[in-house]
Amino acid sequence: VPACRSACAQARPGLSASPWGPASRYRSVGRGMRWGRPAPALALSPGSDQPRDVPQPDLGQAFQGSIPRMRRVEVNTEDMEARVTEGAVGRKARLDEEIRKQGLDPAELETEEFFGSSAERAYRSFVYPKTAKSLQVTEDPRRARVVATQVTFLAREQRAHRAEYLRNVDLRQQERAAAQLPTFPITIVLDNVRSAENVGVIFRAAETAGVKEVITCGFTPHPPNPKLLKTAVNATEYVRS
Repeated sequence: VPACRSACAQARPGLSASPWGPASRYRSVGRGMRWGRPAPALALSPGSDQPRDVPQPDLGQAFQGSIPRMRRVEVNTEDMEARVTEGAVGRKARLDEEIRKQGLDPAELETEEFFGSSAERAYRSFVYPKTAKSLQVTEDPRRARVVATQVTFLAREQRAHRAEYLRNVDLRQQERAAAQLPTFPITIVLDNVRSAENVGVIFRAAETAGVKEVITCGFTPHPPNPKLLKTAVNATEYVRS
């Protein structure tokens, strides 16, 4: 076996030899890798069958001065809250002006129609940013116009979906009356049910059982909530709410 290792080393000097197996399994000495795993590089000593260690450079010491270290930035929470509060009036005025140019009344975003909607969240995220980076972005004079375009698009999209939902509800109610499907004088009241998915499942059960109506109270999601409609699977169009 030592003679075979010597022959391999003389035939291909770039290969490293090892007492644990043939030299063909190992990569070159300079790479210092064995089967894809870090390993000490080995080479044959001149005139000897025993491998010797090849000194490797200290990469940590070599790159110590060239790689910058990331420093943690400390943010004063009280200072951040003060800056957000002081500039909220100015940001709201700039955003309202741009929204009016888009043909939408900003006061409508504070009504129940847009409560919890994507348009309201985009509006409030500009007026009351939560991070220092978001606050810095709002100081750009062009940012108000971009956010106003986004808010206007989301508001019009929500109104279009609501109008489509109401048309489908009226059509399904007419179909139900024409088919003379029986309904039972049962009213389900959902008071402060937080999960929209659970409310959608209740609408499905109510539609199957022929319940007369479902009433939602408090912060219970109401159709056409997207998460509610996803689990209700068109059951909200057949049950009055």
